[in-house]
Amino acid sequence: EQARQARDAALAALERLGWAAGRKRLLRSLNRVERRAAVLAQALVAEPEVLVCEGPLTDLSQQEAAYLARLLGQASAGRAVILSVSRLTPPEPESELVRTATDVCVLRSGALLVQAAPGDLWGWGSVAEVTVRKRGELLSEQLAARGAVVRGGPVHFAVSLPAGMSLTDLLAIAAELRAPVVRCTPLVG
Repeated sequence: EQARQARDAALAALERLGWAAGRKRLLRSLNRVERRAAVLAQALVAEPEVLVCEGPLTDLSQQEAAYLARLLGQASAGRAVILSVSRLTPPEPESELVRTATDVCVLRSGALLVQAAPGDLWGWGSVAEVTVRKRGELLSEQLAARGAVVRGGPVHFAVSLPAGMSLTDLLAIAAELRAPVVRCTPLVG
């Protein structure tokens, strides 16, 4: 009886994702995106309130990512989803997936750098994650004086650059202040 219930639950999860055709295939015969769809269906069997996905679209082609993003959209109906993604910059498929979120948090070394609604985050223009070895407070002050919005600090922070300011300008300001930048990663824009 339990085996039948488990099978029925698995089939229902596959059907919810529109992937019932995969029910008769062996896991080892599935390609990369099909395996991820199978793992997603497996998670849905437990009917979780929260679905946690780490790098769901990593290393997928544009077409595969679009397919899996659609499945994630279907899987998220009626539940909270926590996504861990490595890139927020377009045209990365993950950035498109994140745009549908209600809240975006950027963490570095366990510290919250940015928390915002996706529309707000993309509305800020160009946003970069910056890590400096020293003089972060001075760099933050100088960037703010030039119209940038700095969040976090003093060593790791996020910078929303004003119109007309580029990452090259940010690095030039850091060099001028002798604030060695060890990481400058575009997050948005």
